[in-house]
Parts: sequence; C-alpha cells; structure tokens
Amino acid sequence: MMTSIETGSEVEWSSETNYHFRLSFFRDKLLDFYKANPTWIAPEHRMKEVVQAVEAGLEDLSISRPYERLSWGIRVPSDDTQTIYVWLDALVNYITAAGYPWAPGRETVGGWPADCQVIGKDIVRFHCIYWPAFLMALSLPLPKHILTHAHWTLGGSKMSKSTGRVVDPFHAIDRFGPDVMRFYMGHEGGIQDDASYDNIRIIQLYNKFLLNQLGNMASRVLRNKKWSVKGAVERVGNRPAEEWQEGPGSRFWKNSLTTIASNVDQAFQLNDPRKAVRILADFVRGTSSPWAKILPFGPGEPGEDVDKIIFEAAEALRMVGILLQPWMPNKANLLLDQLGIPTIATELRARLFIRSLIKFLFRSPCGTQRTFAFDTHLIMAYNSWDKLAKAQRDYPKPKFANQVVDKALKKQSNNPYLLVSSVLICQAIVKYSRENPSDKKQCHYSQIIAGQLAAKQRFLSGGAKDMHGEIKKQVAKKLMLEAYQAPSEDAIAVNTIRELRFMGETLGGQGFLKELQEAWSNPSPAQKVLFDRHRSDITALMTKLLQEHKEWKQLEKHCVEAIDEIRLNLHASKSKFWELCAWRWDLWGAMVNAVAQKFIANKITECFPDGVESKDRPLRLTYLMLRDQIGTSMLDDCKRYYQDFSSTPSCFNDLRPKICRLPREELKEFQRFMGEQVDKNLAEAESCGEGHELAIRASKMWPEDPEFSCLVTYTLLNMHQIHVRAEDKTSELEDHVNPRILLQATIFARHQVEMDKDKQNRTFSLLAARLHLNLGFGTVAFKLYTHATCKEMLLDTLSPFMLSRISHTHPFEVKGYGGFSADAELAKVIATIERMEKKTNSYLVTDISSFRWDQVIDTIGLRRKLNSSLTKHLCVAERRKMARLRGDSVEDLPRLPFKAYTEISDNIDFEVFPDFEDPSQPDRLVDLIVPNHIPTLQWIYDCNFNREKACQLLHQEATVDDFDPIDTIRNEGDVGGGIRDGVFAETFTQEIWAFITKLAFAVHLPELHAKDVPFCLSLSARLKSARKGCEKIRMPGDTTLDPVDEPGLCHENMLMLCYSFLEVCRANHKLTELLKDKVVKSKGKPHPLKQIIPAKFVDELAEEGAILFAAIRDIATSYIALLKSRGIKAIKAQVRWGTSGEALKLILSDDDVEYYAKEYVDSALEAWGGVLKVKLK
Repeated sequence: MMTSIETGSEVEWSSETNYHFRLSFFRDKLLDFYKANPTWIAPEHRMKEVVQAVEAGLEDLSISRPYERLSWGIRVPSDDTQTIYVWLDALVNYITAAGYPWAPGRETVGGWPADCQVIGKDIVRFHCIYWPAFLMALSLPLPKHILTHAHWTLGGSKMSKSTGRVVDPFHAIDRFGPDVMRFYMGHEGGIQDDASYDNIRIIQLYNKFLLNQLGNMASRVLRNKKWSVKGAVERVGNRPAEEWQEGPGSRFWKNSLTTIASNVDQAFQLNDPRKAVRILADFVRGTSSPWAKILPFGPGEPGEDVDKIIFEAAEALRMVGILLQPWMPNKANLLLDQLGIPTIATELRARLFIRSLIKFLFRSPCGTQRTFAFDTHLIMAYNSWDKLAKAQRDYPKPKFANQVVDKALKKQSNNPYLLVSSVLICQAIVKYSRENPSDKKQCHYSQIIAGQLAAKQRFLSGGAKDMHGEIKKQVAKKLMLEAYQAPSEDAIAVNTIRELRFMGETLGGQGFLKELQEAWSNPSPAQKVLFDRHRSDITALMTKLLQEHKEWKQLEKHCVEAIDEIRLNLHASKSKFWELCAWRWDLWGAMVNAVAQKFIANKITECFPDGVESKDRPLRLTYLMLRDQIGTSMLDDCKRYYQDFSSTPSCFNDLRPKICRLPREELKEFQRFMGEQVDKNLAEAESCGEGHELAIRASKMWPEDPEFSCLVTYTLLNMHQIHVRAEDKTSELEDHVNPRILLQATIFARHQVEMDKDKQNRTFSLLAARLHLNLGFGTVAFKLYTHATCKEMLLDTLSPFMLSRISHTHPFEVKGYGGFSADAELAKVIATIERMEKKTNSYLVTDISSFRWDQVIDTIGLRRKLNSSLTKHLCVAERRKMARLRGDSVEDLPRLPFKAYTEISDNIDFEVFPDFEDPSQPDRLVDLIVPNHIPTLQWIYDCNFNREKACQLLHQEATVDDFDPIDTIRNEGDVGGGIRDGVFAETFTQEIWAFITKLAFAVHLPELHAKDVPFCLSLSARLKSARKGCEKIRMPGDTTLDPVDEPGLCHENMLMLCYSFLEVCRANHKLTELLKDKVVKSKGKPHPLKQIIPAKFVDELAEEGAILFAAIRDIATSYIALLKSRGIKAIKAQVRWGTSGEALKLILSDDDVEYYAKEYVDSALEAWGGVLKVKLK
C-alpha cells in the first residue's frame, strides 16, 4: 500500500484524459535561470532543493480535470468537457491581479514583476518550478525573488484546515489584540524552521517584553515628574554628533542609537523579518541601562548629563515607534502620539494628496484657486449631513472658514483631510451640491433614496395610510421623474444604464409601475439611444418588477410584446432569436407564469411552426420547456433530445425535470430506449446514460450532477424512509425501528469522504456530517464538518444543517483527540454574522461623495437579513439551552429579546445539496437528509412562549417585570396545540412546559394567573407518563437478538428525548423549590395559591421529577453497557445486511467496516456519556 507523504492517506492509481503543459521543454531554461540567479530563492537550502529537482528531470504537467469530476472552476477554452486545474489558474492570478494583459507602455504599472513573492515551504515546487515555466512560456518577466517560509505547528503537527488542527484567528485577536498577535508571529515565526504556536508563549512575550520592558520604559521616560522630555529635547537635541561621543550614554549612542535603523533595514534586505524584530527587541532591552545614571538626581537637579540621557531615551522610543510600525502599528502610533510626533502615514497621505490636487485639479500654483476641491475634503472630514448643514448655516463667509479648520484640527490633529484643507488655505464651506456637477447628481439621487427609505420607515411604524410616509413617497417619485425628464446636459439627467436601473428599482419598489411604464414608453431622443443599446437589460428589469408585484395581465402583455418584437424581425436578425432562447429564459418563464396553456400552445406554433429539427441546444431547450407546460406527452421529445445531446455533460441536467414527470410506462420506455443508445455509442454516452439508468432505479432521483456517491447515499436514505414508514409503531416512545439502512448510507458517505484525498467535495462532506448527527455520532460528524470548511458568508446559510437542536444531542465539549465543542461553533456563527452586519453597515455609513445611492436598497436589505437572521436566533437559543444543561451561567451569553421576532429572516440555503428528487416535491430531499427538520420562525416563537420564559424565570435570569403582560396572557392558549415544526420530544413535552410556565408565573403574578393553576395540577401525572415511556425504551442487559437485528444503539431521536426530559427535570426541580419557598412555606400572609394547590402536590412533583431523572440515566447506562458488549459486532453485521449490504462489499472492505465500527462505538459512548453529565440540581 502506498501512502501520501504529506497526509499519510492511502493513494490509488487512476487514469483519465487531461490537457498537459510541456513542462519538460523548460528544464534547460529553468536551470540556466537558476545558474544566473543563485540567490533567487531564500533560504539557500531550498534553492538547492529546487535545482536538484529540476536536474533530476521534469515530466509534462496535467493542467485540467474532466468536468464530471471537477465542475467548479474555469472551463478549458473550446472544450467544455475539461476544467482548468488549480495550479495553472491559481498562479496566473498573480499577473491578472497586476492588470495582465497590459496595454503597451503600462507593463509595470500594476507592480509586476514582484520584488519578492512570499510562499510557504510546502508549495515551493509550484512557485519555483511551475510558475517560472508558465511565465517563460508567455515571455513575461519572473519575480525578482522568492522568499519561502516555514510552517506554524500546533501540538507538534502542521496546522491544516482539512484536519481541523487550526487556531481561530478572530478568537486570538479578540483575546490578545491585533498588535500583540502581529508582534508574536513576527518574533516567533520561522523562515528556516517550523514555529510552534503556543498561547502561553504569547502571554510570556507580552508580559516580559511588551509590558515590563517597552511599556515600563515609555512610562518612566514620559510620565516622570522629575524632568521634562520636551525641555531636554529642546536643550540638547540639536547638538552635533561629536558631543555625543563622550559622557553619559556615549556607549549607548555609538553602539545602539546610531546603528539600530541600519541593522533592522539590513535584516529586511535579507528577507528575514524575524531577525529584524528580534534586533529591535534587543535594542529595547538595552535602552534601560543608561537610567541607572540619573536615578540619584532629585526633582530640582536636571543637569546637562540628565538631559542627554533623557534625550537618548526619548530618541530611542521615537525610533522604536517608527521601526515597530510593521508589527504594532496601533501601539507604535500611540507611542509616537505620546512623544508628540506626527505619524509617517498621516504626513505622507497629506503630502501626496496636496501633490495630486496641485497636479490634477489646479493646473496652477498652489493657492490661486480655492473652491470646491479644497472644501470637499473639509466636508469629508465632517462625514455627516447634520454637521455639514450646520457648518453651512453658521460659517457662510470665507473669513470664518479657517477658524473651523483650526478648531477641528485641535480635536483631530491627525485627520489627513483636515490637514489638507488647512495647508491649502480652505476659504469656505459652500453648499455641496452647487460646486460640481457630479456631486449635484450625487446629492439629488441620495435625496431620492433617502425619501424612499424614510417613507418605508413611516409605513412600518404608522401603517400603510401614514400621511407623512405618503408625502415622502410622492416626493421621492417626483425627484426621480424630474431627473428622468431633465435635459441630457443637466447634471441630474438619467443618461446611463446605472441610473435607469436605479429608476426602475426605485419606482417599482414603491409600486409606481404604471408611471414607470409610461415614462419608459416615451424616452427622449438621447434616452432612446440608451434604451436601444440596453434593451435586453431593461426588458429583464421590467419582467422582474411585474412578477414581484404579481401584475399578471401587464406581465403577459410585456412578455408577448418582447417576444413578438424579436420574432417579427427574425428575417433581419436570427441571432436575436437565438439569444432569446439561449439567455432570456426569464422572459419565457415569466410568460409561462402569466398566460394560459392555450396561449402557450399558440405561441409555440407561432415561434416554432415546424417544430425544431436543429441540433442547436438553446432552441431545443426552449421548445422543450414550452411543450412541458401544455400537458402534452414528452416521451418523443426527450428521446430526440437524448439522441442528439447525450454526449454533452449538460444532457442530464436538461432532461431531469422533464423525465421525472413521465408516466411509469413512458419512463420504462425511455429507459429501454436509453439502453439501446448506450449500447450503440457507449464511448460517448456512458456518463450521462449510466447516470440516468441509476437515477431511474433510485426512486426517480435525478441529480444535477450524476455523482455516484450522492446517488447511492440518497437511494439508501429513500429505502430507510420507506422501511420506517412500513414499521408498525404503537408509540413514539417505543420506537425501536432498526436504522441499519441509515447506517449503511452513513458509513458509505463516511468512506467516500475518506477516499476524497483533496477533500474538495465540501457539499458531500456536509451531507456526511449531517447523516452522522442523525445517528448520534457527534465526534465523527464534527470531524467531517471540518472538511466542509464553510466560508464566513456561508455560515448564515449552511450552519443550521449541523447546529440546529445540537443542544439536545451534544451539549458538552469533547476534549482530546477528535474532540469538538458545539458551543464554540455556535459562538463562531453568531460572531461571524454580527461581524458581517457591521461590515455591511460600514458601506452605508460613508462620506457624501462615496455614497453609493444605487446600491443602498440592496445593502440595507442584506443588513436587515443579517440583523434578523433566523440562524443567529437559533444559535442564541441553542447556546442558552446548552449552558443550562451544563449548569453554567447564561449571564454573559446573548439574550433572546422576545420583541425581536417580528421580521426574522430565514436565510438558510435549502438547495445546497444536489436535488435528486422530483421538482414538484421540493422539500423531500431535505426531509431525507434532516428528518428532524431545521426549526423555523414559528418553532422559535412557540418555544419562547413556553420553555425560554420558564427557564429565564426559574433560573432567575429575569423577573416577571422583564416580560410583557400581554405575552404572558397570550400564552394561555398554547396547551394542546402541538409545536409546529417540532420533533416528537418537543411535542411530547410541550404541555409539560406550558404547565411549568403557568405555575411559575402564577407564583409571581397570582392575580393574573391563579385561574390557570387547576389546569396545571396534572403536571405530576404527565411526568409519570414520561417516566413509564423511558422505562420501556431502556435496554435489558442482554437482548438475545441476532446482531443484525439489534435496535439502534444510538440515534439523534433518543438523545433529543433524553435531553428534553432532562431539561424538564431541571426546570421542574427549580419549580418545586419556588413553590416550597413562596407558597408552601411562605411567611406572613398566606400566598393566594396555597388554597388552590393540594397539600401533597409539591412533594409528588418533586418525587416524580427525581424518578424521571433516574429513569433517563438508566437509559443511558443500559445503552453504554450494550455498546461495550455488542456495539462493534452489531454495526458490522448491520452494514452487511440485505442486498444493499451485499452491494457495499464492492466499496467497503471488512477492514474498512471494522475501523468505522470502532469509531462509531466510541462516538456513541461519548454521546451517551454526555447524558450522564447532566445534574438535577
């Protein structure tokens, strides 16, 4: 068996057709280049390794992969069956980012060739052999140097996203700060050898160096009242260098102050930043030595010797503040500020800006023109309409302008815009919109969007008939139409497609579709040219708006006119009709939605009078789509299409929606026909044909990408669901359905992820992780989840597949190898969504000239989605439940504000998995993958009115004053309704939670809720019913069953049931304590509930809760014992069960099954062990 050197995983031989780059041709050219540039790669030993590798010979490099195996990426030009592989397109990005292909004379403007490229040591071959060969093939210059660095390790192994061995950078930055992290990584990071990441080392470096040495030095120099730094600098700072060669501090002057800058610079010239920062650290440590000489002096004795030492120390701090900029810019700037030295960046920005203003704006000596250019940057410094308006009113005359600038500079001394305004003698703040045509347009369109948003806000708060909202809405419309009707030479005129789109979205968003259509039907001559040039874009926008507002009659008319316009001019331009069929399916689809079937049939006859015999795919697809809508038989159409296009990768996707709706007999006929075609031309059609063949047999599952792994997994899930439905279950609490087919699907998915060496199929990794959660295998699930590596922007849309209801399956952190923390994942999702919201907000809060009025509506919509994200609310709820089950405080956790659920946004992407099902059943796939479906807004709403309120009250996280009395009264109607979107455990406990909630509120507010108490007295009976159910699902010591018939030894449903009951037990315990303290043993005046509640009710409640708690622990203990004695044997037997198990032998060896069975048993033991960690009190 061969294994990978990098990962240790088994490697396999495979064969496929690829394009190749003739790397072997460049062997001699590369060696000549290396010989002429012996220091091209640093450090030296890696240069030698590269030369040796090239001397040993080069083989041609595969630069593509079949599209079926690598669907994402750039297609090979002229060959859609191949996708360019990662290293060719990734490396070429270096020059495309620098502007390649360059215009003549601008080859170096974008920064190429790079002075130095910095890479990790594990990608030396790609950057030092492949990359220069690519550049030589293009006759382009190579980078001047390559710096290769070592790796960061964690726990002795290389950090890697694929293995999950990483450090969360955001957590590290939040914990230590960005400056400390930069300094640590610069100080410890290796060029030659790997560096070990260690939190303890970060703290040591911070305490010993940054705090005790640099921090203390700055404090002693700048804050000591015995001397004046400013006075010392003024008295001795201008003395010639010769006077510093003798006397106090002379050795420090000669050996350190005069050499530190050159030493640091030399280290950078050698591409060794680690050496540079360590030289600087040694310099700081050595700065303390001269201070011993001035300690004896008192406050009134600052002689010349003291001044010289103070100056040297201050000068050392100044140089440190400058030289530390690459590692600690924030703290370094703070140090320079304390010394009274303006930062380099601020001065440089101001000087460069002054130079650019003089060069590009004035064309004359500085100071001769003092109008808008000067004032704009002063206005930018205000960055607020309110402040700007006030300044315009208060300081209209030039003589007051300088006073405004000076006053602002005292508060913001480093503001570059104010510095520029001051230097250029800014004379006045004039009204923004009158000084430049482009900014007049900016102001006008900003007013439009402001009016529209203000109207929307008024309607939200005051209702649809709010008078002020209607006025603002009409004003916004008037301003928009004013811009549209303005002459083309007017600054505010609508002259570009950007402004036309803005007009459409603005008027359409306000519901002024009639006015919009009237305006666009009568454009000015100049605008008519614009409409003709962008006809397709404008038509698409109008189609979208009419569909959104469900104006079906207008939509029908619009679509028919657009299609007829092209059809009637077919003799003049056939290409436009082809484009209509190839790219304008929005128009065809909108027409289908808007018109009747009879009309569609007529339109088919008009547009395709003789059918379509052409082998042009866009025409044929449009024809198929239209015929599919009129209820005619599609069998012959599908046969012809398959016959013509079966060799193309897109054939499967094109036919999927049509074939899945064929009647059973026609489906069999198509299957027979397809088999004949495959036999006739196997080489061309086998990929698409086999995909269809397997899909038909897999319960009509039609993948967008006929991937073997997905087809097999979904087929097994379908079989499992059929098996579950066929079982005769008398009670959900007695659900002993054997999940062996689900186990087969899960272990198959696990194996496929393991075999994916590059872990590129992230969607399938997410699918496999979710299936393992279904079986309760948390440690394996989260291990697979690391391979999904969701980007930050996808956490909001994808993380619920893993994290919903996670508090009731895996609330405890698992430590050690293979460990995970669901709570940490939840916290990461919440923090990411909030950070994205802040980032989105930064695009809105900007200066006037940068305000993007045409993107505001979309940006605000995105911000609202993030702010009210269902995912974020689910994660908050899960974190609080977890903390309570662990017995931890929730004080520092995000709260669930009950009034925040008015406009929750469900951003979850339910189409992330390839949909292999009938399009008419859009939810079926998600139901297969997540049988305990992802909670919805209604679920959160229902849960909050019972569970969350009761928990906050009983755990003393809130008082009754924190709740709206209306909400508590509305809660009375919840009992018996059943939680919508809830699983069995939640539905079963709903009534229990309703009773607990009402009793808790009745104790605190008897005048409102005492009437509900009699209905809640059956709480103990409900707990008793739960306990009896638990006793039935407890496993006996020996089941005496054949291993293949053993019931599920761990399952998400069982874990959710146990944790749901445990949550009830803990709340019930708190409730009994509350009743004893406030009602049964109340002091003074008897509590009103004492006459309603029976004498033994509280004791019975406490007893039943304790017995239920013990019964749950007994379940966990029984399953742990069974797993230890029969777990591995049962899993191995069930994986091989039946026809499906026999088929899996072709894929899973006995050794594979043995390995995964042990892994699953360990994971199940960990899951059941978590149940035993929950305490009653």
